[in-house]
Amino acid sequence: MLEDKYKLLIVCQANYCRSPAAEVILSQLLPHDKYFVSSAGLKPKSEANMDQRTKDYLSRYGFEINKIHNPKLVTSMLLKQQDKILCMDLSIMGKVRTQYPNLSDKIELFNTPIGNLNTADPFLLDKDQYEKLMDNIQSISKMWQVILTSKK
Repeated sequence: MLEDKYKLLIVCQANYCRSPAAEVILSQLLPHDKYFVSSAGLKPKSEANMDQRTKDYLSRYGFEINKIHNPKLVTSMLLKQQDKILCMDLSIMGKVRTQYPNLSDKIELFNTPIGNLNTADPFLLDKDQYEKLMDNIQSISKMWQVILTSKK
């Protein structure tokens, strides 16, 4: 049951590139019986699915995309249901903390485990820069796997 699982939400701007990638990676790294990982955006894209470059990257590294991604909007109800909220960059984290100050204790920066890795919005990046950012998301996700599973 979902109520028994640790709920982790990854938040970015459009819920189209970064947070869906982290959702897929973390969903496959963390034990399914103990964790539920989802993602959302402050201003989600209206079209279903995720950036094709993200899908290509995930497939190349063996991560399965088992469903069509539907970008979701960050809402108060969604945030309150989470055990931890990971924001992809400082701007996103600032906006979420400002809008939902009572949830600040649940909110962290996604790259906290490795603070110097870039997780800025990749939408307008060239192919090489985009790949590097996805590599960073994968590395940070693996660090979160270690952090989260050592606490349970």
